[in-house]
Amino acid sequence: MPYKRQKFARDLTLEERVAAIEEQLRRMRAINQYAVVGYLQGMQITIKDSSNVYIWGGQVEICGAVFNLKTQLSFTTGTLDPDTLYYLYVTYASSNTLSLSDFFLSTTAPTYNHELGSYYYPGNSYSRWLANIKTAA
Repeated sequence: MPYKRQKFARDLTLEERVAAIEEQLRRMRAINQYAVVGYLQGMQITIKDSSNVYIWGGQVEICGAVFNLKTQLSFTTGTLDPDTLYYLYVTYASSNTLSLSDFFLSTTAPTYNHELGSYYYPGNSYSRWLANIKTAA
């Protein structure tokens, strides 16, 4: 059997290049339809002041769906009790883009869900834990 030389991108016609790119995109879409359990990228939390925290953009997987936060949000915590540990959660959204209304604070500690690969609000697999916020005494 004669050796068949592999074609490099520089050897392809425009139509062959377009077809190769379309095939790569098709494969990527097929892979991305399955969310990685417990996936979290970005979504860092920083304290802005005594009544606000910043939630930075990123992606989070909740119950097999990946949600995006495309911009930094300023989450208002309101008046918090002193010397208390709060937990910041993000809830399964109606679209794949998260908004401020998809986040909430609670004093209820998260529990680890082995099937979902992350910490969630107890008894609610649609609210994923993101961060702890401890207030001063």
